[in-house]
Amino acid sequence: MSRKTISTTILVAAGLFPILAEALADDASLRKRVLAEYPQALERIEAKYGRAQGVVHLERVSVPPKYVITIPREERPGTEIQDLAFMSRLPEMARVVAQLPDSKLNDEFVTCFNARYGFRLAKGKGQSALAVKSVDPDREEEVSDAFRFLMPYLGAPYSVMHLRLPRYVSLPTFRIVDVSPVSSGGNRLVRITFDLSLRVNEKNTSGGYEGWFVVSPDERWVVREYEYRPKKGKVKWTGSVEYQGGSDDYPFLKRVTTKSALLDGTDSVTETYDFREFRFAEVPENEFTLSAFGMPELLDPPGGEKAGSASGRPSGTTPSAAVSRTSNAWVWYVAIGFGSLAAAIALKLASSRLAARGSVASGGDPGSA
Repeated sequence: MSRKTISTTILVAAGLFPILAEALADDASLRKRVLAEYPQALERIEAKYGRAQGVVHLERVSVPPKYVITIPREERPGTEIQDLAFMSRLPEMARVVAQLPDSKLNDEFVTCFNARYGFRLAKGKGQSALAVKSVDPDREEEVSDAFRFLMPYLGAPYSVMHLRLPRYVSLPTFRIVDVSPVSSGGNRLVRITFDLSLRVNEKNTSGGYEGWFVVSPDERWVVREYEYRPKKGKVKWTGSVEYQGGSDDYPFLKRVTTKSALLDGTDSVTETYDFREFRFAEVPENEFTLSAFGMPELLDPPGGEKAGSASGRPSGTTPSAAVSRTSNAWVWYVAIGFGSLAAAIALKLASSRLAARGSVASGGDPGSA
């Protein structure tokens, strides 16, 4: 190698060194910013999008078609359509009204919960009105239903598929592997590569997750895109979130796309949620009650206060007290029912014995009575 070549190489390296050093400094500064700002931003994002209402059109495409044991193979849909009207005051209240044109059982399904109880309604095929399917003071199934319907799209700004980031980023086992700047459509974004370790047990067999997600610092740190997979498993999840307009620098949701697939790309499910309407809103509490659907309330509050009023529960009681009172009423109804059944059985036995005695006295066969 000539002296000239060596000198040129040294000059180029010397020129690149400041650029490289500056890039490393920028990455370190960006990482510090993410660590300082993102966890608190997540809490604000979750609170903001948890109080909203709108209408979403869902198209679910399954490859191969989703297996449904009650539907003949040739009739199983590769594409399913749902229209979802939602209202939320999370985490206390939520309501989803689903129109189900591809369902074989129901045309419409409602799941809802408030501070005192949860309920589900359904309108079967060919029926003209909604009917009560369940009313539950414990709310457990209704809360699970509502979150299952809501989170794939309403939770998209602060979640990656089924991982709710506010819950996980504060764990000591959540590790930010890398932070790097990216750009898309003129937007300055940040890509965060993560590793989450979880203890393997009956409820969690994955061992944790690893992957990346992209957030937008200029839009309150909302999620834009992600890809991740379980540490133990053969599936991968990807997703993207599109926004439009906004309020107080929080963008309105426009479209959410999620995909679950095996690592070889087969056996996939793609869901696309197109927002027909979306707005942040303080929805009145009475919208989350049975009376909002023209049905009698589960609990009649004392003192003349109507259920679903400003407090949404009996005057002077907490939500837990109201639920407890309703639960006790149900216990009494069940006890009365069993008492009536026991009395009926006792009367039947007494009647049989009297009839048997009469038959024996007249010379008949007791077994024929």
